[in-house]
Amino acid sequence: AGIDDLARRLRQRFPDAVIIFLGHIYPLQVKYDPKSGGFIHLKQWADKYAPGIDKGDPAFVDRMEKDEDGTFWLNIHPYQRTEFIQGLSNLVDGHPVFPYEGVGPEEYIKRFANWTLADYHHPNAEAHKAYAKIIGGIVDEQMKDYPVHPRVQEWQIKDNCQNWFESGKMDFPVKDMQMNEFSPTKHALEVGKSGGSLIVSNPTDKPMYLALEVMMTSIESKLYPRTRVSILGNEDNAITIDPLVDIENRSVHVAFPRKIGIIPPGKSSIEFLPLEKSKEPFRVVAFFITPTELMAEHW
Repeated sequence: AGIDDLARRLRQRFPDAVIIFLGHIYPLQVKYDPKSGGFIHLKQWADKYAPGIDKGDPAFVDRMEKDEDGTFWLNIHPYQRTEFIQGLSNLVDGHPVFPYEGVGPEEYIKRFANWTLADYHHPNAEAHKAYAKIIGGIVDEQMKDYPVHPRVQEWQIKDNCQNWFESGKMDFPVKDMQMNEFSPTKHALEVGKSGGSLIVSNPTDKPMYLALEVMMTSIESKLYPRTRVSILGNEDNAITIDPLVDIENRSVHVAFPRKIGIIPPGKSSIEFLPLEKSKEPFRVVAFFITPTELMAEHW
């Protein structure tokens, strides 16, 4: 949510930039409805009905086409659909790319199965090469009459957004929280068992919305505790974050944003209190401070 606002800001900041919107494709976008009811994603179907057959093998699609126990369908995420990407492009004079345009489930797998890793989701080297070729072609065409001195303007809206997920670096005070590289190149501020706090700064002269990005898992692989989060001085509006997320009916371990509340100008202390025991401590990887009207519109 808010990608349209981000696009506007980037265009205002960089009036001459070449902005490209690419619809990422991956086999988990293919769903399967068994006649018995419910639905599963393609990897779950493959584990049950096509074990040992690589998704890029022609025999895989052959097995799909011969399946008589259910129906395959494409579930393209709203932010990757043609009308959304085209709308964004029109908004900022960008360039839309639709690799999957007009393709059905079986044809989709024929074309793109070899573009992802074994998780059926993340792009592999072949996909990166294909995307790079598409993007490079657009950039090469635009460079034919690109200005020698492209314009750079001031940012139109003041925010304060920090993300330490990859760098492990932050520049604000914390109490009873530790930076930890919990997985290679993945960092988080971890809340102590008895709680902790961090200080954020609203750089404007008016109230702003605060959101945090925290690590979450699917229900079946729960790692993190339900945690009470409050803004010091406004404890009556504390919220409880249950770090669980349901994405495409599959097991995930991801960073996900949660709106916390409104903070005044200046510094605010954000307080954390775990409400249960857990395998891992509550993990925070970013915060976002942005105008209230933007957060209200998109969250």
